[in-house]
Amino acid sequence: MRPLGDVVVSSQGGWSRAQRHLVNEEAGVPYLKMNNITSVGGLDLEQVAYVHADTEEAEKYSLKMGEVLFNSKNSAELVGKSAVVDERILGWVFNENITRIRFDASIVPEFAVLQLNSPRFRYASRGKASTNVAAVYMKDLKRVPFIVPPVAEQLRIVERFRFLCEESSAAKRYVESAESQAVLLHRRLLSAAVNGQLVSHDDADEPASLLLERIYSEHQGSKGGKTGLLQERKAPSPQKPSEPNDFTAAAFMPTRMPASIQAVQQEFDL
Repeated sequence: MRPLGDVVVSSQGGWSRAQRHLVNEEAGVPYLKMNNITSVGGLDLEQVAYVHADTEEAEKYSLKMGEVLFNSKNSAELVGKSAVVDERILGWVFNENITRIRFDASIVPEFAVLQLNSPRFRYASRGKASTNVAAVYMKDLKRVPFIVPPVAEQLRIVERFRFLCEESSAAKRYVESAESQAVLLHRRLLSAAVNGQLVSHDDADEPASLLLERIYSEHQGSKGGKTGLLQERKAPSPQKPSEPNDFTAAAFMPTRMPASIQAVQQEFDL
């Protein structure tokens, strides 16, 4: 365990470019922004901005293979996410919210990113937050304890991590496929139920049309009698209100309320 600064060769902040500096793809160079770095150490290059850069600017901020990109300013939950420069972004320039870090030969860049993105390190290096922006400054970052195992062990850990990522992606694809098949199976099941395909047909069964005709005939025949599958219900005859007896509330209600009950209660001076 050593301070991060012990294994850092150099670090550099990115290039500040505003919306007015953006140009089309043919007139500029790709401009890597913090949204291009994922929270799990990858690169998302679906949305790329382009800026004009002269020879000196392009050389100063040009990304090189194996460099580590550290998102030094972002929201509190996203600040500190990191990624490794690979062949897809060679020669790109990078945003001022990103710090470029070059490690010495004792550190494998992919292992450094695993550690920088780990909850332990993200918590230890949490930045100073304002209203909605958190920042991690390099002078503070260099003091954070950094695990430095032998290079062979770093490579083994990186390889294991890649294997687990592939297994996780395969499991995710399997679950998504199973969910799609479940939806399709549900639709087919409903269709089969509506079309009477869930059970085999029995020639001895009475056709539905004949069953309906028989029910209708029995219903018509039951209008004057008391037999049949469907019988009309007679409307209940109106009943006279029952006379109050000794056990009803009406028996205890006087025909006229006493004046003392009807009168409004008066207020008296205390």
